[in-house]
Amino acid sequence: MLNKFSKYYLFSFWLLLLGSLNAQYDTTHYIPYLTDLTGNQKMANLEYSSSFRGAYFMFSTLEAGTTNVKVYRRNASGTGWDPSHIYSQNISAGSPAWWHPGQSKVQEFFRYAKWKKKKPKVDQRYNTSWLKTGHYGLKIVATNNIYVRTVLQPDAKSGGAEEWGAGTNTHGAAFSSKGVTRGAGTEFYTAHFYTLNKVQKGGDQDFISIISLEDGNQITLNSSQSWYTPNGLRANTTVTLNEGESLIFKRSWGSGNQSLGTRVYSTNDKEMVVTSGSWGGRLTDASTGNQDIGIEQLVPVKALGKKYLISQSKKHPNLYIGSTDRQGIVVVAVEEGATTYTFNGSSYTLNRGGIRFHAIPGFSSTNTSSGPYAVISDKKLLVTHQIFANPDSTKENQFGMTILGPIYNNYTSAGYNKISLGSGYYEHSGWTSNSVENLAIFFMTNASDAELNYLANGKIKILGVN
Repeated sequence: MLNKFSKYYLFSFWLLLLGSLNAQYDTTHYIPYLTDLTGNQKMANLEYSSSFRGAYFMFSTLEAGTTNVKVYRRNASGTGWDPSHIYSQNISAGSPAWWHPGQSKVQEFFRYAKWKKKKPKVDQRYNTSWLKTGHYGLKIVATNNIYVRTVLQPDAKSGGAEEWGAGTNTHGAAFSSKGVTRGAGTEFYTAHFYTLNKVQKGGDQDFISIISLEDGNQITLNSSQSWYTPNGLRANTTVTLNEGESLIFKRSWGSGNQSLGTRVYSTNDKEMVVTSGSWGGRLTDASTGNQDIGIEQLVPVKALGKKYLISQSKKHPNLYIGSTDRQGIVVVAVEEGATTYTFNGSSYTLNRGGIRFHAIPGFSSTNTSSGPYAVISDKKLLVTHQIFANPDSTKENQFGMTILGPIYNNYTSAGYNKISLGSGYYEHSGWTSNSVENLAIFFMTNASDAELNYLANGKIKILGVN
């Protein structure tokens, strides 16, 4: 399976860290416009408090010296970025910063839904006018390259002057910004949870959130399925945005009407940043419960590749090929004509926008023999990895979705030989005080065996503590 790759090495074999794009390391990042899209009377909003920890950010760098990080919001009129920052912090290599915005600043990128049936009545729930706005989203600017990780934990709190919580989609997710250098582009294919025989429920919402980086950006949706858009229920439509304005497409679906394979592009070649996912999504076929959030900032077609490496993840040992638990990868063809690729010894062909799921069984302490897996294609592909998390946890709703970074023949991006390990992915998972989770790092290298023998003498440097 690895005959076309260099060597890979395993440090520890328990909790897997997936490979990710080097382009996450950048000086400018955007946090997308998000909101409760259900219109239900019980909402899932984001809130920070000692009990509910709704959303927070991690900023880190591997650059020498001091790096200043500033966060900007949209101005009051929604026509530009407010010149005054709402957050400023110095960080350095090995000394990251965690920002817990609090409810008021969370609402700069997450539009709260509110509902109260008692007098005085409040009805500020989702409606289609929310799909286009200039008032939400964050811009992060640093003096050096940084990593930005966002952790979302919708609250389950209700009460107060306005009822803003107690929604059914109260689970968490985390995603890393891809920056602008490689994260911005003119053409994208979206990422969502894959499952079969899906039971449609009101809380399930696949979404696409777009921030334009230029004025007059003619953004086109091209899908085999209908989405709610500012122009109505459409499978194909165009919406024009100015710089900093945001747009959301959303849909709820059942059976096999997947959102995967949806294309978003600029008809006049202007750049945007796109985030997509499944809010209240499921990874088990025909399931009516056990929902969670899968979300990722997308990678433009220009930055995708033809080679990918995938490993197993820790999972209940009863997960198997053909299981109704959909742990594995989703492959999406993104170029004109037929795309042919190999996976696990077999060859597959997809047309542009076509998708295919490949199961990857999880490992346990007694099942660690198979993998890693490789995807090798004649054209570019989007490959997402969707997994169940810690099988030792008492919590069931622990689904993750990650866009895989391709293996390039040559690396020129800043930070290509460095990784940042984010924290706080599953704070809602209920780890026990006695549990020990070891970290596994898979990496590709063209170093010789002799060079690898010197790893303990500084060839790999670890900054920070814990």
